[in-house]
Parts: sequence; C-alpha cells; structure tokens
Amino acid sequence: MFEPAILNLTPREQLIYLSEYGQLTYEELSQLNIEDQRIDEHGIWQLTQKHQTLSQFLQQYSVEFFRELYQKEGINPITIIDNEYPEQLKEIYHPPPVLFTKGNHSLLKTPSLAIVGSRKMSEYGQQVMTQLMPALSRYFTIVSGLACGCDAMAHQTCIKNQGQTIGVIGTGLLTAYPKQNKSLQHQIATHHLLVSPLPNLAGVKRWHFPFRNRVIAGLSMGTCVIEAKIRSGSLITANYALQENRNVYSVPGNIFSETSEGCNQLIQLGAKSVLSAKDIIEDLEGIIT
Repeated sequence: MFEPAILNLTPREQLIYLSEYGQLTYEELSQLNIEDQRIDEHGIWQLTQKHQTLSQFLQQYSVEFFRELYQKEGINPITIIDNEYPEQLKEIYHPPPVLFTKGNHSLLKTPSLAIVGSRKMSEYGQQVMTQLMPALSRYFTIVSGLACGCDAMAHQTCIKNQGQTIGVIGTGLLTAYPKQNKSLQHQIATHHLLVSPLPNLAGVKRWHFPFRNRVIAGLSMGTCVIEAKIRSGSLITANYALQENRNVYSVPGNIFSETSEGCNQLIQLGAKSVLSAKDIIEDLEGIIT
C-alpha cells in the first residue's frame, strides 16, 4: 500500500521526491520530466517491482519529511523543467533531472569556468593558482568540487578576490566531505552556491564522485586543470568536458613531476596550454560578452 501523498503531487514534486530515493534509472526519472505526466498508482507499483527497496523508502520517508528538511536546511531543489535549471547543463548526455542547491542559485546562469586539480597540490600548483585566480574570478563564476588541494584553493582564492563560486559535491547536501572543508562548504552554501546531483541523505561512496565531475564540466564553458596525475578525478572531469564539446585548458608542468603528468598529456592531446589567465579569458571572450 503506497502513501497517498505521492499520488497527489505534481509531476515536478514527484520527480524531486523519487530523486531522493536515488536508485531509479535516468530513463525512469525522465518519464516525470513532462509537466502533465503525473505517475499514478500503477506506475508506482511497477517501479516497486523493479526496485525492491522503493516500498521501504516510501514508508520510511514521507513527502512531508523532505518538505520539512528543505525548509530547515534551506535546500532548493531545481528540476530540469524549471527555468532556473542551467541551459549548459541541459546540453550534456543524461543531465541530472534534479539539482539540490543551497545558496544563490542565480549563479547557475552566470558565465562559469571549472578549476580542478590534484588533492596533493605542489608548491608550483599553489603559485599557479595565486597567479591565475584574481583575473579569472573577475570574469567567471568559479566551479570546483570542494575536494582538498586544488579544489579548495580554487574556492578560497575566488572568495578572497571577491569572486563568485559554485561548489559541486559528490555527497548529499547534508554531508560535509572531506571534513576539513566543512567550514568552507558552509561558507559557499551561505554566500555563494552549493550543488549536489545526489539525494540529500547520500553519504560518501566512491562511485558518487563521477556524478559530481559530470556536473562540474556540464555547468562550465571550459575546464582548466591545474595539476593532475595520469589517473585522477581531474582528468575524468576534463574528459567529460571534451565529450560535451567544452573547452579544456591545462597548465604545463615539470615533466618529472607526477602531478603534472596528466596536464602535460592533456596538452599533447589538444588541450590549450595556459601560461596566464589571459589565455583563457581571450579564448572565451566571444562567449562571455
């Protein structure tokens, strides 16, 4: 027996509620993207036959539970049928049907640049960030993933230079990960924008982070890699950007440095080499003006 409340929701509200379950396929959620297509009791029954834990979710977490959660935590769900949903993200393959946000969601409509890099940033990487970020922060909303190292410094230096930043995380909005960035995450959620494509109750799982990386690349006109190993999340983000025909930039580094191997490889494969902020600004000025 299903909670009657879900049957009385609008298609948009059903999409948000079922996104909180977190285990429906993209195709299943996409059926709820059309404004007049409300899922009925038979449709819910069909979903429970495919997903055995859905019935338990519907019984354990009521519609009202999430309404109260959103109000208490200041969470604003933005669906793909909402005007606030960023057009650039709609263009990617399988865009997330719902973005859960905290903060200034108008930043989703601003010219954005992704800055990503190694969690174990070298002194060279820090010097590069210090040089690039003042100018980049004036032209772009800086998007990054709130990880240690380069991501955290991208957000921090952007804020220091009075810029605007979007933090995209690989957990639900109720989780701060890594813990040492909890204060930074709170600052971004309060004064800038915090975004997750995952259910709000989602914890830390390794397989969650590619969803974050896709959104980082999808929100941005271009992705700049500061430092990266050959096998790294930063290169995954850059590859997502390439797949979506977005500009990719890479900072060249010491050929003997492990944290520059990925950047140097990207340049060999056709990414634009970045020696100053001007290289990115001039490349994108036709889009941002």
